[in-house]
Amino acid sequence: MLETKVEPSVVTFNSLIGYLCRNGELDKAKGVLEDMIKKGKRPNAVTYALLMEGLCLIGEHDEAKKMMFDMEYRGCKPTVVNFGVLMTDLVKRGKIEEAKSLVHEMKKRHFN
Repeated sequence: MLETKVEPSVVTFNSLIGYLCRNGELDKAKGVLEDMIKKGKRPNAVTYALLMEGLCLIGEHDEAKKMMFDMEYRGCKPTVVNFGVLMTDLVKRGKIEEAKSLVHEMKKRHFN
């Protein structure tokens, strides 16, 4: 794409981030996120959900949870997808009460 001077879109970046996260290459995925921002592309809820899912895959649930709340600081509101990533991971790990607390948080934010 770069050779033909075609600018990558958010979807292009998300595809690369998703691939890297599924393959356990979180440092590279975070580098792509930073490159994306430098190139003026705003990460969206899917971008963060992919990174959060990658973090959960390697057992970094606390980091994934922190990322969800940090994304708001960066100007991207969490969506049902972001909460879903965390709840799925919690349920897989048998932490049902923590998953329920996220449901309550979603209700406070008026997600249905």
